[in-house]
Amino acid sequence: MELALRGWIGLVGGIALINGLNCFRNPEVIQENVYSKHPEASDMAVRLFGVWNIMSAIVRIGCAWDFNNIALQSITELSFLIAFLYFSLETTVYKTISFTPGVIAPIIISSITPLAMIAYSLS
Repeated sequence: MELALRGWIGLVGGIALINGLNCFRNPEVIQENVYSKHPEASDMAVRLFGVWNIMSAIVRIGCAWDFNNIALQSITELSFLIAFLYFSLETTVYKTISFTPGVIAPIIISSITPLAMIAYSLS
Protein backbone atom coordinates (compact mmCIF):
# COMPACT_ATOMS: atom_id res chain seq x y z
CA MET A 1 0.00 0.00 0.00
CA GLU A 2 2.91 2.36 0.71
CA LEU A 3 4.11 2.28 -2.89
CA ALA A 4 0.62 3.02 -4.23
CA LEU A 5 0.11 5.89 -1.79
CA ARG A 6 3.53 7.35 -2.58
CA GLY A 7 2.79 7.09 -6.29
CA TRP A 8 -0.60 8.73 -5.85
CA ILE A 9 0.82 11.62 -3.81
CA GLY A 10 3.60 12.07 -6.36
CA LEU A 11 1.07 12.07 -9.21
CA VAL A 12 -1.11 14.64 -7.44
CA GLY A 13 2.01 16.73 -6.82
CA GLY A 14 2.96 16.52 -10.49
CA ILE A 15 -0.52 17.61 -11.55
CA ALA A 16 -0.37 20.52 -9.08
CA LEU A 17 2.98 21.57 -10.54
CA ILE A 18 1.61 21.57 -14.09
CA ASN A 19 -1.49 23.44 -12.94
CA GLY A 20 0.63 25.99 -11.10
CA LEU A 21 2.80 26.63 -14.13
CA ASN A 22 -0.32 26.97 -16.30
CA CYS A 23 -1.53 29.75 -14.02
CA PHE A 24 1.40 31.80 -15.29
CA ARG A 25 1.23 30.66 -18.92
CA ASN A 26 -2.54 30.63 -19.49
CA PRO A 27 -4.35 32.50 -16.71
CA GLU A 28 -7.55 32.65 -18.79
CA VAL A 29 -7.84 28.83 -18.66
CA ILE A 30 -7.82 28.88 -14.85
CA GLN A 31 -10.31 31.74 -14.86
CA GLU A 32 -12.64 29.65 -17.03
CA ASN A 33 -12.17 26.33 -15.19
CA VAL A 34 -11.98 27.46 -11.56
CA TYR A 35 -13.33 30.98 -11.30
CA SER A 36 -16.15 30.52 -13.81
CA LYS A 37 -18.66 32.40 -11.63
CA HIS A 38 -16.33 35.39 -11.51
CA PRO A 39 -14.48 35.65 -14.82
CA GLU A 40 -13.26 39.04 -13.68
CA ALA A 41 -10.87 37.31 -11.27
CA SER A 42 -7.64 39.19 -11.70
CA ASP A 43 -4.53 37.77 -13.27
CA MET A 44 -2.85 38.44 -9.93
CA ALA A 45 -5.35 36.16 -8.17
CA VAL A 46 -4.68 33.44 -10.73
CA ARG A 47 -0.91 33.82 -10.30
CA LEU A 48 -1.33 33.60 -6.52
CA PHE A 49 -3.32 30.40 -7.07
CA GLY A 50 -0.38 29.24 -9.22
CA VAL A 51 2.12 29.96 -6.44
CA TRP A 52 -0.03 27.94 -4.03
CA ASN A 53 -0.14 25.04 -6.49
CA ILE A 54 3.61 25.07 -7.05
CA MET A 55 4.30 25.22 -3.32
CA SER A 56 1.89 22.38 -2.56
CA ALA A 57 3.39 20.40 -5.45
CA ILE A 58 6.86 20.71 -3.94
CA VAL A 59 5.57 19.54 -0.55
CA ARG A 60 3.67 16.60 -2.06
CA ILE A 61 6.47 15.46 -4.35
CA GLY A 62 8.84 15.73 -1.39
CA CYS A 63 6.51 13.57 0.67
CA ALA A 64 6.30 10.96 -2.09
CA TRP A 65 10.10 10.96 -2.29
CA ASP A 66 10.73 10.75 1.49
CA PHE A 67 7.53 9.04 2.59
CA ASN A 68 8.75 7.94 6.01
CA ASN A 69 9.45 11.52 7.09
CA ILE A 70 6.66 12.06 9.63
CA ALA A 71 7.00 15.85 9.62
CA LEU A 72 6.72 15.96 5.83
CA GLN A 73 3.71 13.64 5.93
CA SER A 74 2.01 15.96 8.42
CA ILE A 75 2.71 19.03 6.30
CA THR A 76 1.39 17.21 3.22
CA GLU A 77 -1.79 16.23 5.04
CA LEU A 78 -2.18 19.85 6.12
CA SER A 79 -1.73 21.03 2.51
CA PHE A 80 -4.61 18.79 1.47
CA LEU A 81 -6.74 20.09 4.34
CA ILE A 82 -6.07 23.70 3.32
CA ALA A 83 -7.00 22.90 -0.29
CA PHE A 84 -10.19 21.17 0.84
CA LEU A 85 -11.18 24.11 3.03
CA TYR A 86 -10.40 26.63 0.29
CA PHE A 87 -12.48 24.93 -2.39
CA SER A 88 -15.30 24.06 0.03
CA LEU A 89 -15.57 27.59 1.38
CA GLU A 90 -15.32 29.23 -2.03
CA THR A 91 -18.13 27.04 -3.41
CA THR A 92 -20.49 27.00 -0.43
CA VAL A 93 -19.91 30.11 1.69
CA TYR A 94 -18.39 32.76 -0.58
CA LYS A 95 -19.98 31.37 -3.76
CA THR A 96 -17.12 32.62 -5.93
CA ILE A 97 -16.61 29.33 -7.77
CA SER A 98 -19.04 26.76 -9.19
CA PHE A 99 -19.08 22.99 -8.89
CA THR A 100 -17.30 22.22 -12.15
CA PRO A 101 -14.92 19.33 -12.88
CA GLY A 102 -12.05 21.76 -12.25
CA VAL A 103 -13.37 22.25 -8.72
CA ILE A 104 -14.94 18.89 -7.91
CA ALA A 105 -11.71 16.96 -8.58
CA PRO A 106 -9.61 18.95 -6.06
CA ILE A 107 -12.36 18.62 -3.44
CA ILE A 108 -12.44 14.84 -3.85
CA ILE A 109 -8.64 14.48 -4.00
CA SER A 110 -8.05 16.79 -1.04
CA SER A 111 -10.56 14.92 1.11
CA ILE A 112 -9.65 11.32 0.24
CA THR A 113 -5.85 11.54 0.13
CA PRO A 114 -5.24 12.69 3.72
CA LEU A 115 -7.69 10.05 4.95
CA ALA A 116 -5.69 7.40 3.08
CA MET A 117 -2.47 8.79 4.57
CA ILE A 118 -3.91 8.67 8.08
CA ALA A 119 -5.27 5.14 7.54
CA TYR A 120 -1.84 4.02 6.33
CA SER A 121 -0.05 5.58 9.32
CA LEU A 122 -2.46 3.82 11.71
CA SER A 123 -1.95 0.41 10.09
